[in-house]
Formats: sequence, C-alpha cells, structure tokens
Amino acid sequence: MEAPVHGHRVYVVGWSQLDVMKVGVGKGNYRERQFINCGARLLDYYMEDSDPFGLEAVAESVIRDYPQPFATRLEAIGICGRKGSGFLECRLIPAADWPDVLACIRREVAAHGYA
Repeated sequence: MEAPVHGHRVYVVGWSQLDVMKVGVGKGNYRERQFINCGARLLDYYMEDSDPFGLEAVAESVIRDYPQPFATRLEAIGICGRKGSGFLECRLIPAADWPDVLACIRREVAAHGYA
C-alpha cells in the first residue's frame, strides 16, 4: 500500500473488470486509497497545489463524453465506497482503451501547462 501523500493530487483510477475509469482530486491520497480498497487500480496521478481543480477539469475533459456507468449514487456504493461519493465522475471506458485515454489525458495536461 502506498504511503500517505500530502498536498493536492489529481488521480486517475480504474476498475478493469467493470471498464470504469474515474478522475478525481483530493488532498493527499486518502480518497484514491478508498477507491483502491474498493478494487480500483491507480492508473496515474499529478501533484498540483496551485490549481488542482483546474487540472482535474482538464483531465476530466478527455473522458467527459464517455457514458456514466451509474445512474444513482446507490448503484456506485460497492465501487466508490463512502455512500457512492464520486459516482458522477466515473465513466464507462473499455479497459483495452485505457492506454490511449491516459496518453490523451497526459497530452492535455501538458498542453495546459500542468505537467
């Protein structure tokens, strides 16, 4: 298990067995560790203290047009934990496409001057 991280961190996690990917932001790595405890894999992360929500918006813009896998918070509880918190940021993306999607996120993040 990864040690706690301090500062803001934008993360990308995924549940390959469900073809679900999520981009989120949190102080340290507490939130992403909750997803990992629910079966997710950490796919990528970016440290960003000056504008973490701007960076998150750039990363989310890449996956925004993919469908949402959960219609309600209750459907996501087993995946997202914490009463389904964060379910709106989840996207249904085939795990086979993740390398291309992650590369696109990295390009957009760099193009916006974050990485």
